[in-house]
Amino acid sequence: MMPAMASPYRQTPTNKQMQDYDSELVVAVQSSDLTKLKSLSDIGRSMTACNRFGESIVHMACRRADFEVVDYLLENTGGEWGVDDFGRTPLHDACWRPEPRFDIVTCVLDKNLHLLRVLDVRGANPLNYVREEHWTQWCAYLFHQKERYWRPVDQRFANNII
Repeated sequence: MMPAMASPYRQTPTNKQMQDYDSELVVAVQSSDLTKLKSLSDIGRSMTACNRFGESIVHMACRRADFEVVDYLLENTGGEWGVDDFGRTPLHDACWRPEPRFDIVTCVLDKNLHLLRVLDVRGANPLNYVREEHWTQWCAYLFHQKERYWRPVDQRFANNII
């Protein structure tokens, strides 16, 4: 496990990121207005825009938006992953949703599987944010993803036979 606040994911927001985090951009994310997001990006708005606490529009999208918005933002962040001032990554927010959106979780994990190991300031990894009433669904999801993300270990290598 990796504490977020001591990880390479913790970065101080730039002036541009904070300046670009305005009501126009926030409303576009909250309303899943992909056309508006694309037009804002086309005129130079940062798709890693965040508030002074490091909560980015990517965090917000993972918590509230449709898959298409999350996918677009993840494709247009330049591989930058931030944590907010509580050490939460966008994956923490994806797991925090009122209802599971496994398409969004998969999209995030496909970009960075290591986010599963990032601990926030409370010592919680993203899966700790999953609501108890959804544990069965999450167990099924993770079981079906095991070969995608966690391939079986070749026993010859595990036992140092080769």
